[in-house]
Amino acid sequence: MSDAEEQSFREMFPLVIAGLAGLALVFLVAGMIIASATDNTYVPAGMTRAEVVAQRIKPVGEVNMGGPKVAAVSSSSEGGSTSAAASVPDSPKALYKAVCSACHATGVAGAPKFGDTAEWKPRLSARGIDTLHQHALNGYKGMPAKGGHPELPDDLVKNTVNFMLKNADLSP
Repeated sequence: MSDAEEQSFREMFPLVIAGLAGLALVFLVAGMIIASATDNTYVPAGMTRAEVVAQRIKPVGEVNMGGPKVAAVSSSSEGGSTSAAASVPDSPKALYKAVCSACHATGVAGAPKFGDTAEWKPRLSARGIDTLHQHALNGYKGMPAKGGHPELPDDLVKNTVNFMLKNADLSP
């Protein structure tokens, strides 16, 4: 390559790069204009675009842990006390039947079976009752916190753990 050709290349190269960058910018702007002009999402009367999109991307199902659905616990504005909806279990036995039995009746995923002293005793003696309560409240090795029902009162969950231990002939 001669000196004249190299000089010509050095002069033309920045111009070619600038031209390509300008062309890319033109395509980018044109694409943005076309994309904004072709949004033809149907929005029914009385709905916003955000509501239409939220409805379109909502989950198609929900996880069923077995047993009846547990309603949410709501806070009362007077005095700050909490009151449970009618379908929230009112006793450890009812909570076990409604929620915990889905796994603890059959030992799903290594859950200690209801009434099985051999499975509950090592857990109680190695970890203690406070740790078992914390596992029930916060989740542990695949077990969801509060059995997947975060609205349940802490005391009811702890008493249900105690209920399961008593049925395994162990005292908490």
